[in-house]
Amino acid sequence: MEEYCVSIRNVSKKFGKQQVLFNINLDIKKGEIFGLLGPSGAGKTTLVKELAGLDTPTTGENMVLGTKMPNLNVINRIGYMAQSDALYEDLSAKENLQFFASLFGLKGKEKITEFKQ
Repeated sequence: MEEYCVSIRNVSKKFGKQQVLFNINLDIKKGEIFGLLGPSGAGKTTLVKELAGLDTPTTGENMVLGTKMPNLNVINRIGYMAQSDALYEDLSAKENLQFFASLFGLKGKEKITEFKQ
């Protein structure tokens, strides 16, 4: 039996009436190098966000390391870098710092607790 690090089963994603992903099925074997290519708007970022546990499909399921996503234990093992910016424009500077501190598990004195302007 083959061991897969990623299994995507019948995944579709809609944002309102906009269909972004339609019935995606894919297996990536453990140790395999895989590239995801396509034009802008093809759904690459949407699929990667789902695999990283940052979004969920409208239908179907994404499995990473044998676990249905999103799963906090698996999310803590995944590295993800947004395609354009390392900051989220819809969050304040303080919220961005708090978000990234939580991704790295920073607590107590390590975590940014006060933001001075």
